[in-house]
Amino acid sequence: MKDKRLPKCVYFSHGAYYLVKKNKWMRLGKDLPAAMSAYGRLMAPSGGMNALIDQTMERAGERCKPNTLKQYGVAGRKIKSAFVEFRPDQVKPLHIVQFLDHYRASPSVANRLRTLLKLAFDLAVMQGLCESNPVYSIPTARENKRDRYLTDDEYRRIWRAASPVLRCIMDICYLTGQRIGDVIKINLADITPEGILFQPEKTTDKAGRGKKLLVAMTPDIESVIARAKALHGPVTRLALFGLKKGGAPRKYSGVADQWKSACQRAAVTDAHLHDIRAKALTDAKAQGLNPQALALHSTEAMTIRYLRGLETPTAHGPKMAMKTGKS
Repeated sequence: MKDKRLPKCVYFSHGAYYLVKKNKWMRLGKDLPAAMSAYGRLMAPSGGMNALIDQTMERAGERCKPNTLKQYGVAGRKIKSAFVEFRPDQVKPLHIVQFLDHYRASPSVANRLRTLLKLAFDLAVMQGLCESNPVYSIPTARENKRDRYLTDDEYRRIWRAASPVLRCIMDICYLTGQRIGDVIKINLADITPEGILFQPEKTTDKAGRGKKLLVAMTPDIESVIARAKALHGPVTRLALFGLKKGGAPRKYSGVADQWKSACQRAAVTDAHLHDIRAKALTDAKAQGLNPQALALHSTEAMTIRYLRGLETPTAHGPKMAMKTGKS
């Protein structure tokens, strides 16, 4: 059985490690550190950092979800451009700090770059391309919590300016509290009299298996589903929001473009697609429902990131417990 800790094409057999390419076995060594050092020398072509990022992306493709992989792809191109003349052993913490400093205005982008660099240098250490991971000493950038709340009036204005299909997508996203990416992938088979079955892309258990959530059916949800199905016409489709040709699920980018256009027509600024989910969870809490269960979050802290505070809290000081006399 292949040891998952070993790089691709490396196997342990008969007391030694081997690199297997085109059915040819090349002996690397008996102990793991020596074998990984030999592997690194064999696998590192010229322009080492670019090759390292390519290998990291290849490994990520085996375990990451499509959306995460797409984001890594963008980050990888930025890293390769910045470190094209470096070998992994030449990259020091100072170089990474200087590189990430260019993205200090976008902390989420900086953190994504840091994550991919960390994965890359973990691989480099394992392959003997460098002695230690220079990313570990660099803290993550602090990301500001978005507190934008989409008001009912703004939602209605965008809805009125939206296409019929975008209206349905918006309403299902709000009524279920799920992410746009999971909503546009709803198959007709996921819809039952009991509700809509979701398996959120970003939510897994400790074993890495996808969690499932059934959002109970309501008259409002039934009404939107009927509207969405009516858009299909007589053609049978697998996806609730399938495209006209072939019925394939819509892409996030296409929905995002429609949303942007609707916001412009409605004169609503600084409104993101993800604000619908935040509005749904915030409104659910205000209505006495359980937003954590709706979001399928494992901790309350994860849900709090989505909640928008609409009321100013009132605090009460202590009663006077000691006698001070009259002033």
